Amino acid sequence: MKAKLDELAARLEKLLLLGNFDAKKQALAYLKTQSEAPGLWQDQTKAKTILKQLTDLQTEVDNLQQLQDKINSAREIVDAVSEADLNQLETELAKLEKIKWLSGPYDRGGAIISIHSGQGGTEAMDWTAMLKRMYLRYAERKNWKSLMGIILQKNKLY
Repeated sequence: MKAKLDELAARLEKLLLLGNFDAKKQALAYLKTQSEAPGLWQDQTKAKTILKQLTDLQTEVDNLQQLQDKINSAREIVDAVSEADLNQLETELAKLEKIKWLSGPYDRGGAIISIHSGQGGTEAMDWTAMLKRMYLRYAERKNWKSLMGIILQKNKLY
């Protein structure tokens, strides 16, 4: 049990180091001071950008800090930690590691998906409709905004 906690702590330390945790804390403090500036809302697009960055960074820093606190407290009381608690900590850490690897400059942006049935007649169009439904449901489950564009089916525009 202690070895598992030590492994989780080492993975978290690596994640904090690779994710520039200290730099993110400094950036968060800077964004907080910017968000409290009196003339913030004179430029609304800039204000929205700053507040979006602030909330995203605040969420990331809070998640990392909470996990770090949980692992540290679990290491202090090793005997009282159950296997379920360890599994939950490992799941949370894996989730944060995944978020770290998908934290590039374009990973927070949107995507444009275009589905074409091509050759194949009715079966190809049915398959395209199933794919469209699958992608929309996936976006719905992830709480992503989705917008349908132009649908052209059998030379009819919908």
